[in-house]
Amino acid sequence: MGNPNKLNIIRSQNIHYKDKEFYDNFVKKWNKTKDYQNALSIIEDNVELTTKKITKTIFNQISDGISYMENIYNSEFIEKLSSNYQTFQDNVNNYKIFNTYSEDWQYEKGQILLYNNYGYYSIEKPPKGTLPTNTVYWVKLDIKGNTGENSIGADLISSPSQWNSSINYSTLNAITYDYETSEGEADLTSAFYIARRDNKAKRPTENTSDWLELVKVKRNEISIGASEPEAKYSGQIWVQEL
Repeated sequence: MGNPNKLNIIRSQNIHYKDKEFYDNFVKKWNKTKDYQNALSIIEDNVELTTKKITKTIFNQISDGISYMENIYNSEFIEKLSSNYQTFQDNVNNYKIFNTYSEDWQYEKGQILLYNNYGYYSIEKPPKGTLPTNTVYWVKLDIKGNTGENSIGADLISSPSQWNSSINYSTLNAITYDYETSEGEADLTSAFYIARRDNKAKRPTENTSDWLELVKVKRNEISIGASEPEAKYSGQIWVQEL
């Protein structure tokens, strides 16, 4: 049976202008006089036509190669699929996910369970009582990454304290700053600041060498009334009384 990966096909090309005489003679003998033998001799006897033809041997090799490929992806493939049908079905039937591990339960191949906050997949049927950490029978499904550091290394406590001029602040301490109270700006509520260096009584708005402003929060006032507020601004919410 021919192997299509090993076809001995000569590099071929189309006929050239100088080959026209050969072409005319071939057509004349083949179509008009029906002299097939001499027509084929024109191709066989002229060396310059060697790379401009495919011989019957090559056609036979191609034919055998096509048959070979058809057998692989038709008969043999279907047979292989049929022979593995039960294996496929068993995998489907056994697929289950367990929320907890039990040493008294018989787990099957292809099952998943949760153990110590991680998932484990059984690559083989484990003996009863085999811990999921046994790598012969289980694979750890570890999708949890390493805990990263704060991007700027700031000391972000759960409730940053309001800035106070009497407190000694250390580098990377976080504080809130009330613009409405401290600066008299009614349209702004507060901002988060990070200490660039140790300082005391350094107002965050006075020197950027002492404090880094992270975010300034606008007041999103909610107005309730029968008509729209006269002075409107971006972010304002109005609830109409009916």
